[in-house]
Amino acid sequence: MNIFEIEKLFEKEETLNLVLEEVSECFDYIDQSNKMFKANPTDLATVRELINKIKGNCGEIRKVWSISSKELATREAKAYIQRKMEIEENDKFTTQLDSATKKEAFIAVEPYRRIDTIIEGYIKDCEQAITVLQSHLKCMTEEMKTMNLGE
Repeated sequence: MNIFEIEKLFEKEETLNLVLEEVSECFDYIDQSNKMFKANPTDLATVRELINKIKGNCGEIRKVWSISSKELATREAKAYIQRKMEIEENDKFTTQLDSATKKEAFIAVEPYRRIDTIIEGYIKDCEQAITVLQSHLKCMTEEMKTMNLGE
């Protein structure tokens, strides 16, 4: 599915879970990679492959996250403005209600926040895994150099 089709999934609350389905293969790979990573791979080729595949999956997820973040911010702002206008139309004292209005807007976009948070969590997981794997790869390479010099 291309990015424009994914963007359409954000138009209705009913189709939001389809967004997660679109990146579920990426999520599954990242979950599997974490299991492989916990096994502490000692083969350089395996570590390089993990890094590359995690980067690729993270790139796919980032595309969706860019839409998710934009959609969340836009919808929350719209909910806030709409609620504030309703309050002002009724001539209520708006300064004290501002914080309550912000909370209402926050709550109004909960389904979008859920999607955004899940996606963001996987991106952070990818970034952390890549950093640790790159460090592991560097150590492995240094150890191999040391072993080769000692021979």
